[in-house]
Amino acid sequence: MELRELVTGRPHLCGPDTTVGEAAAEMARRGLGSLAVVDGRKFVGVVTERDLVRAMAARADLEASPVSEWMGAD
Repeated sequence: MELRELVTGRPHLCGPDTTVGEAAAEMARRGLGSLAVVDGRKFVGVVTERDLVRAMAARADLEASPVSEWMGAD
């Protein structure tokens, strides 16, 4: 699946190594509920507010835990 099939306009992106804390800050700053996760030019998943809540509930280290551990890849 291509990212342009899911998003209209300019998508908001992060990489798989972006920390949960960085993703949360970016989402809060932009008023977003999710970020597309891309590895180079390949779309690999989506990290959502719900994923961030799961990470916090699991007491993950938000400044060290990458979004790739919490994102939806399907």
